[in-house]
Parts: sequence; C-alpha cells; structure tokens
Amino acid sequence: MLRRFLGAALLFLALASCAAPAPATVTPAASPAPTTISHAEEIRFALVGQPTDVNVWSLFDESGASYANYALHSDANPRLYRLSIPEREFEAFIADGMPSVVTQEGEYYVATVKLQPGLKWSDGTPLTAQDAAFTINTALAFHLSYDWLSAYNPDLLARVEAVDDVTLKFFFQAPFNVGDWQYGALQGPIVSQAYWSSRVLEAVALLPPADLVSSLEKTKAEAATLQARIDADNAQLLTTQVNTPTYTELSARVTRNQNELNSLNFHLVKFQDEYDAALNASRAALFALADDGEPTFGPFLRATQSGETYTREVNPLYPFEQPNFYRAVYRLFDDLTSANNAYQQANVDVVLSFFGAAQAPVAPYYPTSSTYFLVFNPKQAVLAEPSLRKAIACIMGIYAPTELPFESFALQGPWQNVKSPSPCSDLTKQEKIQSAVGILTATGYSWLQEPTSEQAGSGLVLPNGRPFPQLGLLTILPEYDRPRANAAIPIHLQLQYLGIPVNIDATTPDTLRYAVYSSGDYDMAILGYRVSAYPGYLCEWFQTPSPFEYGSDRLKSACQTMTTTADLETARHASNEVQSILLEDLPFIPLYQVLRYEAYQNVTYPFDSVLDGISGLYGAPSLAIPAP
Repeated sequence: MLRRFLGAALLFLALASCAAPAPATVTPAASPAPTTISHAEEIRFALVGQPTDVNVWSLFDESGASYANYALHSDANPRLYRLSIPEREFEAFIADGMPSVVTQEGEYYVATVKLQPGLKWSDGTPLTAQDAAFTINTALAFHLSYDWLSAYNPDLLARVEAVDDVTLKFFFQAPFNVGDWQYGALQGPIVSQAYWSSRVLEAVALLPPADLVSSLEKTKAEAATLQARIDADNAQLLTTQVNTPTYTELSARVTRNQNELNSLNFHLVKFQDEYDAALNASRAALFALADDGEPTFGPFLRATQSGETYTREVNPLYPFEQPNFYRAVYRLFDDLTSANNAYQQANVDVVLSFFGAAQAPVAPYYPTSSTYFLVFNPKQAVLAEPSLRKAIACIMGIYAPTELPFESFALQGPWQNVKSPSPCSDLTKQEKIQSAVGILTATGYSWLQEPTSEQAGSGLVLPNGRPFPQLGLLTILPEYDRPRANAAIPIHLQLQYLGIPVNIDATTPDTLRYAVYSSGDYDMAILGYRVSAYPGYLCEWFQTPSPFEYGSDRLKSACQTMTTTADLETARHASNEVQSILLEDLPFIPLYQVLRYEAYQNVTYPFDSVLDGISGLYGAPSLAIPAP
C-alpha cells in the first residue's frame, strides 16, 4: 500500500511538467460531419436528489459521489478512452488511437498513450499530456478512493510521465491486465494542471512526511519477517517431541520472537495512526479546495445555480460533435413521485434518478447492470453433481419471470459470449421439462412421479437410491429487496416441479451475507450483483479465496490468461472461454436482469435502448435530439 508513496507525494508536480513547452500554434481535433438536426433552446431534466458543493477531487472520491452530483458534473472531465454508446465498445476519446504494447523497463512495466493535438479546455488553455500526468500522480499521492482508485491504483501504478505535449508514459509496478488498463487507468478522469497545480500545494504539504512513511514501511517489514519465523517454528514444534532439547530451544525462540513482535506491533499501531491522521488531513484539505472558474472539457460548461435549478450552457470550444441543445436545465426534486408529476404536466422533458424514472411498465423499459444469480454452495455434496445443476438451469423460465431473463455471465455487449447459450434457452416449456428429465435420468436419478408438461414431479430419488433431501433457498426479505424476494417465488415453483423439496428462507441482508460469505451454512441462495462492463469479476467469483471456488482446472487456466494480459483480443478470447466453462459447470445459474423504465418526451435518442437507460447516462444531454 505504501510502496513508492514518498516518490509520488514529492515528485508528482515535477513529473507532470517535465515535457517540452507547448507549441505556439495548435490544430483543433477534427469534428465529425455536422448533422442536419435543428438545434433547440434547452433540454429540461427533472433531477431527483440534492447536489452538494464538491470539487472534482471529492466528486470522484467516496466523499462526494452521488447520483445528483454525477448528473451535473461527470461529463465535465475528459478521459483518454471511453465506452461507446450504446455498443459499449472500448474507443478513444481524447487519445489518438489505441495505446502502445506493454514492455518492461527495469523493474517497471510501461506503456504509452498519444493524445490528440490541439485540444482545449473551456477557458481556451491547451489540454495536454501534462494535465493527465498531473491528475494521475496527484490521485496516487493522496491515495484517493472510489472512482479514482478504480482508475489509478497506487498499489499497481507507480507514476505517469508526460514525455511531450501529446505523449503519456505509464509506469506499473507489476504486470497488469485489461481491467487495470483499458477498463481502469485509461478511463480515469483528467483535470487542468494550470488551474490546480498551485491550489493543491497546501494539501500536499499535509501528506505523511517521508520519515513517517519510512518508519511505517520498515516496521511492517520487520513484523512480517518475525511473524514468518514464529509460524515456521510453531509448525516445527508440532512435529518435535516434547521435553527434548530441540523442543525447548524452539519454544524459547518462539517466546523471544513473540515478545519482540509484540513490541513492533505497538510501534506499528502508533506509526499507522499517525500516517492515517496525516493522510486524512491532507485529503480533507484537498476536498475543501474551492473550484470557482475551474475549466472543463465536455459538451456543456459548468452548471450555474439559481434556486432549485441548475443550468449548463453549451461549450463552444468542445472539439467534437456539438449538442443539439444550447443548454441543459436541471430542476431538482426530492422524490421520484414529484419528478414524475412534473413530467406528466409537461414541465420537464426527461426524468433522472438512480432508480430510473417511471415506476410502472407503461413506458419503454431497459435492462440494467443489476443481475440475479441462483448460487449453489460448493460444499453441499448433494448439489455437487453438474447434471443436477444443468437440469435445474433447463427448467428456469417455465414460469413467467417478472424481470428480463439473463442467460449469460456477462452483460450484453462486446464481452458477452453469444456462442455459449445457457442450457435449454431456446426450448419450449414442454421441451425444457423433457430435457431436464432426460439429463437426470441419464445420471441415475428417478422419481416416484416423473415430471411431465402436465404435472409436476415428486419423490425425486438420488442415484444412490436415497430420497433427495430437503433443501433451503436463501433470499432477501421483500422490505430490503422486493425484486429479489419476488424472484424466489418462480424459482421455488420450478425446483418443486422437478421434484426437488425446497423451502424459501427469506432473511435480512446481513444474515444472508454471513451465511454465504462466512459460515457457509446454506444450500442455495439468490444473490444480486451490479456487474461491470468488463467481466473480470468472473475469475474473482470462482477462484481462491472466494467462497464460490469449486476447483476447476480449466477455469483456473482460462482465468490465468484473462487476469494477466493487457491485450484486448487475448482477454476477450479468455473471457469467452471462462463463460463457456461456467455455463457447462454452472456454479451459478444466471436468472434475471432488473428492468427499469424510461420517462422522456419532446426528445429522442440515437438508439432504441441502452444498458442502464437514459438515467444511467445521466440524461446524455449531448446525444439528445429535439423531437419533431
């Protein structure tokens, strides 16, 4: 955690400005061909929530992150790359082409990125590689969290240098993968160095001093060495005969080392407390900095407030396609009901909230990143047979779901393996039941009453001749998560149709998490995940130390490739292989995606639907088109 912290803390300003001076003249980046769409005065948003007065450092940190804040500010800072809408393909934004290949230079793994020349901030100052280097090195120095950490992880990324005005060079401390690179550092926010470099100096002065960092790292290393010696001696004691000279010597050495370790731990706590206090103070100072007049880079300028209304004028210096509205206006509402009332009265054009807009299926719907899975306890022997899980997957959907069926382990888009559908996904209800019965019969299962398309099965018998035991289906009480609680009902019916005796056990989120992630005292559970565009989570879910690890050598090999490559195509092939393996082994069964509903009028968008909807794009004011 503290590795190279001192270097980042003291050198980030110098590294960001070590390139040659900017050229006297610059050429603006080429803009796409203009459209023939008429421009309108304004697009009117109903924004549910209350924005807070935060600067950019706080905005993308946990302290300032909120839906309302992101709706007003998230597109004001450029990124090197982004995901296209609606395809979600990785593409250049202010970068010029794709990043370089990764090479090793001494102890570092390095790669470079070119920026488009001629870019300008909203105040007319050049946007260059120095801005990106300054931003990233500042985020590393302060160990910022949340979105900053997702992009710029100080445990992995050592520093970034501006080689010249358009060239960035990244220095990683260890091999990195697509999740760290294309879906991490290359999509992080960038701020103006000219604006912020002098303003952050007082906060930089509050960072933990070099001698404290050195003492903390040294004490941690000494404590780790002593602990390793104690562990080794304790292991040897277990195989050493009691009351022998060797046993006595080992015992005495363990006692001495433990006493020394106790002393080190005392100092370690003291150093850590001092370090945390200094780091927290420096972050607080950074987050408190005023940002009046900060330049931005985006289709609209910074929001100005008048009472309960925020207005963003179009940015005339934005070099890419200009929006179809001259301004975006945001009216604030305390709740979705009042926002929808304003919408019904035609006072606003688009409703924006974290939970979508309309709450009844009377408007266009869209799939979200929120997904449900039926999870099997890998330590439950009766559920260890893959054919049983495949048969269960086959009958999913014989009762109409209340959400959108999810038949993959990755979201729709470039990372979803469309060549490996879930079992029985294209079959009719009758065919699903017949297929499930065939799978179980071939494995040695039988029934007192076999399920058919006309009647449910009962008395399922294991291949060893014993009755199938009673199982529990763990889920959430409806007051905590109604969609997930509702999802348990058709699953319960489908399992019973197959003759599997099962009870629904609805409980609190804390109890469910403890059962699944700590005690392991459960059979099956319905878990909800808000999954990311890049499916790196799949290897995290099913590899050590995850409680869902199930010992697949094939999966381990595919994940080894996926988690160690920074090449997009190599990672894509490995991801497809991971998904194919999971759809064969089915440690989880994908169930549903949460559906939400749009509320927009007087405008259209250049796509029929998009993952997480218009609210997920914070209204996408730069893409909206005035309705004829």
